[in-house]
Order: sequence, then structure tokens, then C-alpha cells
Amino acid sequence: MGRKRDSSYVAVQDVRTRETREFIKGIGVKIKESLKGKPLSPKLEEELTEIEKDDTNKIVHLKLLVEKLIGARKLTEIIIQMKWILYENHTTIPLWTSDHPINRYNPIDLSPFGNLGLKSKGIQVFFPLTPTLGMLFCDPIEYMLEPDKIECIKDNITFFNALQVIKSTRAIFLQMAILP
Repeated sequence: MGRKRDSSYVAVQDVRTRETREFIKGIGVKIKESLKGKPLSPKLEEELTEIEKDDTNKIVHLKLLVEKLIGARKLTEIIIQMKWILYENHTTIPLWTSDHPINRYNPIDLSPFGNLGLKSKGIQVFFPLTPTLGMLFCDPIEYMLEPDKIECIKDNITFFNALQVIKSTRAIFLQMAILP
């Protein structure tokens, strides 16, 4: 039950934020831009205009969040199947977190397609737990030989903290660690 519960928690953390709402709005805007100048049914035009409104985005976002909370298990199941790596931070730099704590990174360029989907080849999803611990969920095939626990170096911590800054929409949280 532990991994399932933990995966559900990570899934909710991933979709609960303003970043997700902005992503939903962005999808509507991109669809509307790509269809500009093409004949559209009045209903589709109305729906594309509606998705740009903040109230509509809030409703879609809340529906997505409720689905994660009441049992839509797809995202949770994907996270369960990923490779889980515990990152230990023994540096003097604490791990930061933010209003969007789940951060995706992929060193593999899959152009012209996106590379940040949870099933993308090479995907890495980092979640800071404390100033001294973090979890990395990653592509189980690309990272199968990685150990289940890694001691971070300063460059790792700097990179993970930079992801928090880049993905944050409002706030970065820093808790000083007490190291021996």
C-alpha cells in the first residue's frame, strides 16, 4: 500500500498547482491559434473561447484534481511503475521547494514531439521531500542500472533547486537543514 499511497500523493501534488491551470489554458490557446482562419462550427468557436476564461480553467482544473483524489489511477499507476531513486543531500546547500514542487526534466531531445510526459523516454521527475532528501521518479528502462539511493553532490542540488525556481509561479520555500 505504501507505494500506491505515495504515488497518489505525488500525482495530486503534480496537478494541484497554478502551473497546471496555466497549462490547460495554454492548450486552448494553441488549438485556437492553429485553427485560426479555418472554418469552425459555432459550437467549437464557443468552446475555444470559453477555455481561455479563468473561470472555465478553474473548473477544468478542479475536475482534474478531483479525479486524482477520488480514484482515477492512471497517473498514480504510471508513477508506481517508474524507477524510484532516493536522493540524499549531505551538502551545505538545502533542497528548496516551491508552489509547484513536482518538476519534470528530460535530457533526451524527442523533437518534434514533447519530452516531458511521464512515459517519455528519459523522463525524470524530481520531488524534494525535506532540505536533505528528495525523490526522483524516472524512466525505468533508461535508468534501470541506477541505484535506488544516491548521495547528491553540490551540482545535483543546484540543478534541482534551479528547477524549483523555473517552475514556480509564486513562491520558493527554503528551510535550512541542520547538518552535523
